[in-house]
Amino acid sequence: MTPASAIAMLDRQIAAHGRSVTLTRAGGVPASLTCRAFVRDFKPEELIGSIEQGDRLAIFSPTSLAPDWIEPRQGDRVRIAGAWHRVQAPDRIELADVVVRVELHLRGM
Repeated sequence: MTPASAIAMLDRQIAAHGRSVTLTRAGGVPASLTCRAFVRDFKPEELIGSIEQGDRLAIFSPTSLAPDWIEPRQGDRVRIAGAWHRVQAPDRIELADVVVRVELHLRGM
């Protein structure tokens, strides 16, 4: 699988099953971005380490993120259906040194 094909598959899934969310930068920087992401709750078997019940996982395609958002930071905020969540742990998934998805572990505020 090539990075381009992995991104294309993710784009199709987010288009079909994603939702509109707004990312806001932490630290008082007035930067925000509205885009689509796939958002789900963590499964019971995933509740390990720092993951708590009620936490969520948001999956973004790099094609929907502006260049300055390809690396979200801990503390950034995500608005989902009117509710704010704080980024606990951002994770960039790479294939052949190309970012093919960005996953954010979120906690309600």
